[in-house]
Amino acid sequence: MIRAYRATDLFSSLTHADDILHLIAHANGTELQVGAKTRVSASELKALAAKGLRMPEVVVSTACKFDSKTWHDCLANLGVKILIAAAASVSPANLAAFDMAFYSALLTQVRKGQETLERVRASFQLAERYYGSIHAVGTSYARFKLTDL
Repeated sequence: MIRAYRATDLFSSLTHADDILHLIAHANGTELQVGAKTRVSASELKALAAKGLRMPEVVVSTACKFDSKTWHDCLANLGVKILIAAAASVSPANLAAFDMAFYSALLTQVRKGQETLERVRASFQLAERYYGSIHAVGTSYARFKLTDL
């Protein structure tokens, strides 16, 4: 797994054979802010995909509004098979709670004989149940979604 806090982390994910990219950034419909000042657009990443560069098959993003058609198309061109992201704004409390639930499920549920994508799907289901259950009925919170690209 590679965690992208800075643009250099993001770009290095295009050359590594990692299974999961965890993207820690701010986002809107077409652009990421990775690190303090660096902005990366979906069109820039699509251009890199056209040159043959690929991302890990799984991208987990706690960036706001990253679950969008633009990002789906971009990531699919980069070889991503699964995106886990939210379409709405994500608070720091939301991202911490969801990350804890997802990675706990992924790392503690060793599933012998299962491929990575199967493990990610099963772990997401466990995490989604837990993450949803910790919010009081009627309160709003960022809902993460697993999308097959």
